[in-house]
Amino acid sequence: MIKSLKTLLAFTFLTLLLSCESQQPKEAFSGKSDAYKTQDIAEKSSTSKSHQANRKLIKTGELRFETSNAKLARQKISDLTQKYKGYMGEDNVTGFDDRIEYELEVRIPAESFDAFINELTSGLKHIEHQDISISDVTSRYIDLEARLKSKQQLEARYLKLLDKANKVEDMLKIEAEIEKVRSDIESMQARLKQMSKNVAYSKLHISFYEIKGQTNAIGRKAVQAFVEGWNLLLKVLVGLLNIWPFLIIIGLVLYFIIRYDKKIKHKAEKEDKQD
Repeated sequence: MIKSLKTLLAFTFLTLLLSCESQQPKEAFSGKSDAYKTQDIAEKSSTSKSHQANRKLIKTGELRFETSNAKLARQKISDLTQKYKGYMGEDNVTGFDDRIEYELEVRIPAESFDAFINELTSGLKHIEHQDISISDVTSRYIDLEARLKSKQQLEARYLKLLDKANKVEDMLKIEAEIEKVRSDIESMQARLKQMSKNVAYSKLHISFYEIKGQTNAIGRKAVQAFVEGWNLLLKVLVGLLNIWPFLIIIGLVLYFIIRYDKKIKHKAEKEDKQD
């Protein structure tokens, strides 16, 4: 009985020992798996941030507003452009009867574009129109870079063939191909340069105007209407002078018609009296 009890206790202890040993590798493996998962998530997050940082975004905007002093508004835009290290492009002024209007185009570094617009519009009382658009050209940029690299590699292969060519005919053919490839390369480089410029410097088209005095505007319009009416009267008189013979003929015809009509009436009245 005692031997059976000892055997049972020994078997139970051995079973527990084996159970603990079998659980240790699982726990170690589980811990290692979590570490791998954490590392994988960190790597994906780092890659995503890197991709977002390399995105090619082109920002453009339009802004239109009314101001009480167009010259001061023009000067403020110039000062802000210098402050944010941008530059001005289009700069036009047009005068109308009732207002003076400015058309400006500014280029602002992309990282300062929002701050520039916020500071410019902060003191405006009336904004007629404001529109900001963002275009993601990352895929186009990457595709153009890849095509440019392929063309440059093709040019390098053509140059190697040109060095090995012995016949004039072969040399001319290779040079013609090199010229085509070089033209494609220069075109792609120009497009990449322009795209990079548009990404680096956001474009904003600004139009603003100042309303002039309403009394002066109404007076000018009244004078203009009087002048136009007088000119129209002169044109009518000149036109009548051009057809004066016809007017005389028409006048004589009307005169004889009226005179004949009066005679008939006078004759009829005499007959009535005799009756």
